[in-house]
Amino acid sequence: MIRAAGDVAVEDKAEFVTKAHIIRARKIARSLEQQMSDKYTERKKEYEVIVVKGKKVGRVNGLAVIGSGVNYSGIVLR
Repeated sequence: MIRAAGDVAVEDKAEFVTKAHIIRARKIARSLEQQMSDKYTERKKEYEVIVVKGKKVGRVNGLAVIGSGVNYSGIVLR
């Protein structure tokens, strides 16, 4: 969140981070767990192939969801 507050201050061309910058940063900052989940999900998308038609022995398409509150991330499992 400190980095996000600094980014907001830079956006405003402010010399110092103020309370207002911190409050705005709290609205956009994501927890470390959320960031890790998003990064994992993005990396996984590069390698996943989902079969949506037909059938294949030994293959299961699924979805794992990580998160709480209003922030969720999902990853496709096979």
